Amino acid sequence: MKTFFVSKVEEAIREKNEDYRRLAGGEIRAFHPPTQRGGITQVSLTEKISQIKGANLVIMNITPKRIDEQYYINSGVLIEYGFLIGLNELHKLSLFCENVYP
Repeated sequence: MKTFFVSKVEEAIREKNEDYRRLAGGEIRAFHPPTQRGGITQVSLTEKISQIKGANLVIMNITPKRIDEQYYINSGVLIEYGFLIGLNELHKLSLFCENVYP
């Protein structure tokens, strides 16, 4: 099941691609990192860095999740944010946060 965030990003890409194909003759493609299961390996970290370097735009969902009366931001998102800082690529970043928590 797709999250609200992923659904909206895909919808925006579909809408923009109509104009982009007509005006630039190209296509905007989205890359969704697969859910990490079993921990992060050095290969996956290297791949993530490469994907961030090659991206024109990085959209991160920073909506906190509530667990036992506490709010937490996905640690993977924070790691990728750190990559952007370390690679000096913050100009590529757009943040998304649902307004569903107090």
